[in-house]
Amino acid sequence: MAAGQFNGNARRDQRDGSRQDVDSRFNRGAQIDAVADSVPAVKFQSACFERYRHDGVEALYSLIETARDKGLETKAALFQGSG
Repeated sequence: MAAGQFNGNARRDQRDGSRQDVDSRFNRGAQIDAVADSVPAVKFQSACFERYRHDGVEALYSLIETARDKGLETKAALFQGSG
């Protein structure tokens, strides 16, 4: 499972999550540790983090920093909302 990837059965209207939800979803970098020796780069889907608002964005920045500390190139897919 990619960092920040969610189960497709999750309700889209559940946008508020506790800090514990954010930490458990993103596993505090365990995914980065698992792939660091196998891949040259990681790409994050920002929307998966943004749904948790401030805590999610903090988790995104933390994971980017973790990936960079392990020597990985990083990218983030940012999407402009419609409307």
